[in-house]
This record gives sequence, C-alpha cells and structure tokens, in this order.
Amino acid sequence: MKPLFPYPGGKSKLLKDILPFIPRTAKTYVEPFAGGLAVLLAHETPFPREIANDIDSGLIDFYRVAAAHPDALGAELRLKLASREDFCLEVTFPFVRTELGNAARWFWLTRTSFGAQRSHFARDRVGFHGCDADRDGAAFRAFSRRAKNVEFFNGDARDIVREFDSPDTFFFCDPPYVSCSETAYDAFSEADMTALRDTLSACSGKWLLSCDDSPATRRIFAGFRAREMKVRYTLAREKSYRKAGELLIFADALADEFPGETALLAPAFGSRAAQISASAAS
Repeated sequence: MKPLFPYPGGKSKLLKDILPFIPRTAKTYVEPFAGGLAVLLAHETPFPREIANDIDSGLIDFYRVAAAHPDALGAELRLKLASREDFCLEVTFPFVRTELGNAARWFWLTRTSFGAQRSHFARDRVGFHGCDADRDGAAFRAFSRRAKNVEFFNGDARDIVREFDSPDTFFFCDPPYVSCSETAYDAFSEADMTALRDTLSACSGKWLLSCDDSPATRRIFAGFRAREMKVRYTLAREKSYRKAGELLIFADALADEFPGETALLAPAFGSRAAQISASAAS
C-alpha cells in the first residue's frame, strides 16, 4: 500500500530501485528512520517481525493510533475543517489533547500544509488536496490491517540498530541527508552520518542505506559498495523540480549477493583521496 501522507525525502519514487535488494529471508525487518514508511508498506506480505522507529514522537504516536484505532481516528478527522484560520490557530496555539486528538491533529496539519511541513496552509488558486474523511478513513483501515504487528519505537536510530541486530535482521536506513540545505528537513552532520556508518559496519545483520550523492557522503562511505540513482523531487504542484543524485550503500554481505549491481564508491572526483581509492580498486 501507499504511505498515508506525503513525506519529505520519502522513497516512493525509488521503490523499483530499492525493493529488489531487500531479502525476504530476513526474520526481522527494521527501519530506524521510519518517515513515511514507503518501503515497509510496499511489502504486502509482512516479515515475521517488523520494527519502525523515528525520532519524531508525533509521527510515531500517529502511527500507533492509526494502527490500533483506525475508525476512531477517522471519526476524529471528520470534525476538522479545511480552514486557514483553524490551521493558523493549531500551529500558533497548540494545546494538549487526548492521544487520539493529538494524532488527528498531527495528520490534519501534515495533509493540509505545504510540503507536509505543518507550517503553511496549502490551499492555492487551483484547489486544495488536503484531508478527505472517506479517503483517509479507508487508508487508516488498510494501514491498520498491514501494520497490526509492526512494533513502533521513538528513539535514537543507532540505539535501535544495536538493540535489534542479529544475523537474521535486515535494516533499511533512510537517514536525513548530509547536503539537504534546500530541502524540507534538517540535515545530518558529517559526524552524524559517520557515526551511523560505524554502527552499521559493526552489525551482524544485513543493511541497505539510501543517501544523497554528495562529496561529503562519498567521503564518509568511500570504499563501500554502492549503486547510483537519479530522482526528481518537488514540493510544489508547479512543473519546476529538482533532479538529484542518490546512492544506495550496501552492507558487504548484501553486496556479495548482487556483485553486478554494485561498485566501489570513491570520494568526489578531483581529491587526493579519490585518486588513492581509485588506484586501490584497480
């Protein structure tokens, strides 16, 4: 099934590139950076155990409510109107509700905002494509059926990796990118990405990581097996878009299963480190 809402940096456009490399033999499937869950939801048949984690507590609380109480969430959503005034009040003066009310508010703000950022109301001259109680209620029920056995966590991604690592575990990691100053979320620092690299490198399970094809990323993952991709991103409904390079970085054990699909990653061209890496690879 499709994600319940648009998510900045979501992987819906890259599913055809990602899904073939995820082994169905894994006993435990983990997404340390859940986001919109496009990859997990694309698997119609669940893995024996599935873990979804994100540092965004509002996101995880919404998923928990949608999985456990889809009809109640849909009924709560019917009480909310597509109003710019209500949107501004919700953003400016948020107040504590029940867990159900908070989940409905989070989803409503996400679906009615520009770029799913919950900061600017998204109606324009052409129209409005925010919440629809019938459509979203049906989506909540479908999500509940698919995610009924998913375990949701709100913690640090590296802690989750260490906690659930085993030879039968597969991790799909889609962290914030290092060079995303023009996108809609906060970037990882090079130190953050390096720490994640080191945590994954110590795993006994297999993993696949998606990230930006930037000089910083190439420095951090130099010598790892990778596959290059291209994707078009846009936050608006206009025809303008940004075409970006992306990388899939493979754990050694996973890369060995697809030797013709991966190549050693070198740092950005022109650096002394790139020349050394290229010489070593040859």
